[in-house]
Amino acid sequence: EGFTCLVTWILSLPDDPANPIAAAAASRPSSDSNDNGGNHRPHEGLANLVKHSLAAAANKKSEQVTLPLGATAVIPSVESLGHHILLPPSSKPELLNVSFPLMVHTYCELLTCGLEHTALALLDTYRHLYDQIHPSEIADMEKCNSTKMIVELNDDVTAQSLVLAEIKSLNNHSASFQKKKIEIEKALGAMRQQQQMNPAQFASGTDEERRLREHEHNHGKLSQNLSRIKRKVQELTETNASLTTKLATNVFIRKVRAMKWNLSISTETFNLLSGFLSSRDELLPMSALLQSRCHLIVEKRDPLPFCPPALLEDMDGRDKNEGKDAKKVRWAAPTHPVARAIEAG
Repeated sequence: EGFTCLVTWILSLPDDPANPIAAAAASRPSSDSNDNGGNHRPHEGLANLVKHSLAAAANKKSEQVTLPLGATAVIPSVESLGHHILLPPSSKPELLNVSFPLMVHTYCELLTCGLEHTALALLDTYRHLYDQIHPSEIADMEKCNSTKMIVELNDDVTAQSLVLAEIKSLNNHSASFQKKKIEIEKALGAMRQQQQMNPAQFASGTDEERRLREHEHNHGKLSQNLSRIKRKVQELTETNASLTTKLATNVFIRKVRAMKWNLSISTETFNLLSGFLSSRDELLPMSALLQSRCHLIVEKRDPLPFCPPALLEDMDGRDKNEGKDAKKVRWAAPTHPVARAIEAG
């Protein structure tokens, strides 16, 4: 319902800044307005036109209409918006660009909750808005069309995240053990050289002899630990390779569930969006998704007439250039929908 309300509002906005949202208050255009121009008002505003057309189709009051999937929305009237409001250039493409990740996450959440028919109806209803810009993404969404598939994907992403975290932890332990082993080897080398020069100093029962035996014992223990860690890392690497192969069947949904979505919008678009999202309680899920699953970058500029496909960013927020493994993708575990709902109140 929240997504339907948001998209209905976006589609009601003018495509051209020359067409104001609101002009002088006008009555509903007559049926012959296109023929003789008697009551035709070219600057009446798309918001009012959408309100009348939806109300006529649903045979309901113009203030409240029934939308796809059974949702309802209130379409603002011309009088409520004022008489001198103009949209900045091309805000609609940026808002539609923001709505796409919300549609994807809404689709995934519906599947996760077992609402397969509702999820498929959502995709069929709104896919035409994004087919031209995101054809491959829409195709991937069609492949992931059941609760079983999305749950398995979530589990695999979580499992891979845990495997990579364990590999990193083991590698850190290995580096620490290797450093200690090198220090002990240096000390052993010095002590053995001294033993050759002065054997009496390392006679049985002396402190030097006990220190030598202790160093040899620690060296052997560290070698065993390093061998154990190496075997464990090898096993986890094979598990990670198996999970990567399994997850490669649906790259887009895998990234969506594991990463944040980078979205760049103008200050004007952000003001429009934030104002609308805060105006209705049913839009709270969309606001929560934007905050938890997307990374909004607000730039002080005019809205762009064309928005390229957005990038996905690791949810842990770490620098992509840090460390020797910077080129490797760091998958973050997705938040369970129930936990996300609790966080959103």
